[in-house]
Amino acid sequence: MQAVLLVLSLAFTSHALESESMSSLVAKLQAERQRKAVLIDHQKAKDMLEMAKQEEYEDEQTFVPVIAREVEESENYLNTAIEAVEDQISAAKHKMHNAKALEMKAKNMDTSIEGVTSEQEKAKLAKLTFESSFLEKEAHKNSMRERDTSFVALEAGKLSAEKREMQAALQKKAELRVQEKLGLEATAAVMMQEAQKELKTAQGQHSAVEAVAQANEGVFLTGRPKHMAPKWMIEAQISEAKESSSEKNAKEELKMQKSYLWNKMGKKYTCAAEHNQVKAIIMDDNKHAADCLEKQLDKYCLETLRAPAMEQAKVHSLIQKPDDCLVNGVDKRVPKSVKDRVASHWCSVIQVLQGISAQPLNEKYFLLLEDDIKVDPVNFEETIKSFADTYPHNWDLVQLDPHGKHNDTDKLESWNGHEVYRNSKHGQYFGTSAILMKTLSAPRILEKMMNMHAVPLDTLASLFNGKDAVSAASLKAGIVSAPKKLTLLQKDKLKCGVTQSGLAQLEAIEAKGEQSAQPMSLIQTQAAPLDFFAFEAKLGEQKANKNWQNQDLTA
Repeated sequence: MQAVLLVLSLAFTSHALESESMSSLVAKLQAERQRKAVLIDHQKAKDMLEMAKQEEYEDEQTFVPVIAREVEESENYLNTAIEAVEDQISAAKHKMHNAKALEMKAKNMDTSIEGVTSEQEKAKLAKLTFESSFLEKEAHKNSMRERDTSFVALEAGKLSAEKREMQAALQKKAELRVQEKLGLEATAAVMMQEAQKELKTAQGQHSAVEAVAQANEGVFLTGRPKHMAPKWMIEAQISEAKESSSEKNAKEELKMQKSYLWNKMGKKYTCAAEHNQVKAIIMDDNKHAADCLEKQLDKYCLETLRAPAMEQAKVHSLIQKPDDCLVNGVDKRVPKSVKDRVASHWCSVIQVLQGISAQPLNEKYFLLLEDDIKVDPVNFEETIKSFADTYPHNWDLVQLDPHGKHNDTDKLESWNGHEVYRNSKHGQYFGTSAILMKTLSAPRILEKMMNMHAVPLDTLASLFNGKDAVSAASLKAGIVSAPKKLTLLQKDKLKCGVTQSGLAQLEAIEAKGEQSAQPMSLIQTQAAPLDFFAFEAKLGEQKANKNWQNQDLTA
């Protein structure tokens, strides 16, 4: 009886353990299902967010004009780029073929004495051998007189010496042939290595150019419709695509060094990887000036892109030309003396907006910078990025540090102690040296400009606000200074005050501290230091109040 009870007890315990194990397994399965459900919900939320962004992008893509001359330039440039890398591939393959030919030539080279002896030399050797042998036999005949025997022996010796000399020359020739073979083998090996490396590089560049070409031929990538980008943008795309991994790693390492130094100086946004949301586009009117601006920006981590400024000489042929930048011509209120300048500035911006609308940047915002400006050496990037990230009111474009007498009724909520205005015809907002725009707003701004007469760019924001078409504002932060207007020749003669690399500039700033981070040209001998940016702003206001642009073109 006790045995039966023991068996039943064991059976019950086993069943209980199995039940407990089963319950644990079920709980684990349920927990796993819940975890997966959460992941799926997160993914769905992420997908919905991406779809919302895509819909927002597509809404902005309602109008992307195709400028025929730019499309032709872009297509020609792409075709030339593809042909160039194909030529590089062909040249590398031809080099490999020549290397193989050299290798085969070396392999087939006979380095023996017999192999280096020509038929003529063989005949001569045979003749020398026969003649010297014959004379030696004759010299040993008893019938010859002593004098004759001496003569014959002498002649035989001469022939033997000539034969030995010829054999030594052939030995040297064989040794030289060995060296030649080794040289050919070495040359073939080096040539083959070079050709293989060049082929690999060329094939990589070909893939890069092909990828850019496909992205500009209406191919749908990353769910976004692509249009032909302007030539200057395609050049930058190809240059970036061709970068080697070592070059990219070096750039990232440099960014990390800059980020560390800026962080030590208390900068939250400057060079911070999580705030890499602004692209700087330099309006390249003069290479010398644009180079200098890039040197100023080199201490920062703003990715730069150069866009060519439209030449004034070209705008005449574009006025009222269909599907181009001056479809509606220039506003008749613009004085004739500056009409070409206004038109060229207008077209320069149109070209940038068309390119960004066709192939949106990865960055959320972009800066349009005139090439002859000076930027704050410490706070430029920090101000731009933090404003873009934190200003609470909606905006599409922001004019930075405009000159003129602003109207207090235009004031919006200030930002970090800096005044912000909503441009209107009641105030003066002169100067477009630096404009911050949202990438998603580029198509809408472009559409509005394409339906307008060309006007001075510093009246554009007020016109937009007057029609509630685009939300435009001005920020007075003292981070940009524009010189008086210079001719191209004057720009060429200007000396750039920046001579160090960006990292060296930054290390010097960090070592001295922020307060001493001013260009040498700003150091004053007077008791109170001169605020350079405020000083130039005041000069700009005085000039603007007397300038032709002070006309009311916003009516």
